[in-house]
Amino acid sequence: IVFLSRISPVKNLDSALRMLRGLRGDVRFTIFGPLEDMQYWKQCEDLMRTLDRNVQVRYGGIVAHAEVADIFQKADLFFFPTLGENFGHVIAEALFAGCPVLTSDQTPWRGLEAMRAGWDFPLGEAGRFKEVLQECVDMGPEEFERLRVGALEHGLRYLQNNTAVEQHRNLFVT
Repeated sequence: IVFLSRISPVKNLDSALRMLRGLRGDVRFTIFGPLEDMQYWKQCEDLMRTLDRNVQVRYGGIVAHAEVADIFQKADLFFFPTLGENFGHVIAEALFAGCPVLTSDQTPWRGLEAMRAGWDFPLGEAGRFKEVLQECVDMGPEEFERLRVGALEHGLRYLQNNTAVEQHRNLFVT
């Protein structure tokens, strides 16, 4: 499981760490991104120390953009319970790399489960996040492969949608 984003309260890493509590099985959670808010990072480090031994958390540091696709291709799940995204470029990058996404409903990336590309839930439903996390821990390789294919297909559909591409382009035009 990976978390790849700026380390700041709006990205909600602390909630992600809380949702890892109580998971059964071997869990490896790697955090990537710049440490923007050191006080917040300290709170997250404190939470890491409260996790069960079967949940291994490590900080992978800052990554160059050229490394992002490789990180997502090697991951089983992108876990990103963000408090809000206008677009969520990192979600798009995960999908383009065939990495299923577990995120909040505070992004435009909705209906992921129907697309077999991941899940999006309201932040107030931590139990649903935890259920999916446990399902992913228990999931076999065939099920993950179906999710990977769904994520990639959803990402490709988005790229092929001329309206979506034009709207994205307009984000950067002044």
